[in-house]
Amino acid sequence: MSNSSDSSRVVTVLVIAALCAVVGWALQEGRKAERERMKVAEQESVVVLEGHTHKVFAVAWNPSGTRLASASADGTVRLWDGETGKSGGVLEGHTSGVIAIAWNPSGTRLASAGDGTSVV
Repeated sequence: MSNSSDSSRVVTVLVIAALCAVVGWALQEGRKAERERMKVAEQESVVVLEGHTHKVFAVAWNPSGTRLASASADGTVRLWDGETGKSGGVLEGHTSGVIAIAWNPSGTRLASAGDGTSVV
């Protein structure tokens, strides 16, 4: 009986060791993948869009991905070139902050809603 009991313990220890090795390998592979994602992110260019004077509440890409609109607590909607990040204009008309924006399906019109009573 003690031989059988010892054999069970050995098998259990081997199974636990194998599981630990698999988990360790998976964690290591996960870390490698995360490092690769970080390298790619570091290589991609990031553009800082400056212009709003208060918090930005919403952003929306037009359907073709060539223009970005941003809505702000400063009461404006700003348009940006999707490639260069250059300003494409400022839309005014809200009496308070703009909290939501949406392009129409063809990307020719933009609706904005403020925390006042207007939709522009």
